[in-house]
Amino acid sequence: MQAKPVTSTLRYPRLAALAFLLAVTFVTLAATLGILWLFVPEVAARTVEQGLQLALGLAEVVQSAVSWLGSVL
Repeated sequence: MQAKPVTSTLRYPRLAALAFLLAVTFVTLAATLGILWLFVPEVAARTVEQGLQLALGLAEVVQSAVSWLGSVL
């Protein structure tokens, strides 16, 4: 008797794997920040502030790129 090959029932297994890895990364970062906040709140606050500044800067870059693309098209 020959064994059946194992096949995935997921429609997009690579996308599911990517989503899982992103979720694990997010949970790990959140746990690290939480522990940091417990023991060194000043550093954690500075880290959050720098993260927000980075996100806002990235949003500005994306907004200007979309604006430029709209003017070109």
